[in-house]
Amino acid sequence: MWGAAIILKAPPLLPLNHSADIAITMVEPETDRCLMQEDLQFVSIGKQPIAGPSKESVMKKSHKVFATVATAALLLTAGVGAAAMATPAPAPAAGSVPASTTDIQPGAGTVVAQNRITVGASADAVRAALAKCQADNLPFVTVALVDRFGTVQALLRGDNAAEHTIEAAKQKAYTAAAFGAPTSELAKRITGNGPGIDDLPGTLFLPGGVPLKVDGVSVAGIGVGGAPDGKLDEACAAAGAAAVTGAKG
Repeated sequence: MWGAAIILKAPPLLPLNHSADIAITMVEPETDRCLMQEDLQFVSIGKQPIAGPSKESVMKKSHKVFATVATAALLLTAGVGAAAMATPAPAPAAGSVPASTTDIQPGAGTVVAQNRITVGASADAVRAALAKCQADNLPFVTVALVDRFGTVQALLRGDNAAEHTIEAAKQKAYTAAAFGAPTSELAKRITGNGPGIDDLPGTLFLPGGVPLKVDGVSVAGIGVGGAPDGKLDEACAAAGAAAVTGAKG
């Protein structure tokens, strides 16, 4: 007895508008012998004809098959790409240092340890200095505390303090920190004959700046600007420096 089977012959990734080859194969189960006939409309078995599929219906079915295959391929490709993107990069081994990073071991011959006034002590100092000026009826001053490089650590501007008092306070504080002496003493070194240390940028050799030292080494400075007399500024700065003693940050 012969059986009939429809076989679609086409590569798996044909475009959806590509025509597939259609064939009807006659198979004899006992011998597995096949008879291939291209583009058949009818195949006769005995005396009863078996209607083969029309080309139009086969083409419609083949298009559906290929559309399903193409959709599955796109979904598979998208899934593989998403999985690759979602895979995290391997974490570096514990204790490993990137090749581009140079880890310098601390030591006397390689790095320098620097002391710095804490934020809490700095805040206490500028508040104490301003409180002194306010008690002296000088509320219109600005107080600044900087490290020895001139970086501001704390700054407090009093009521009605003019704009120039901000720079004056910072420059006095930096001058005291950089030279390790009150600016009132440093001002005595200014002779006015030719270039002098007062020409250095960012410095101000007027009374009102006091250094802060650790083991005799200047680490910061506190400056006050805005009082009508530099000695009044320096008295307030000295009060702020005294507040750092025993202060906890």
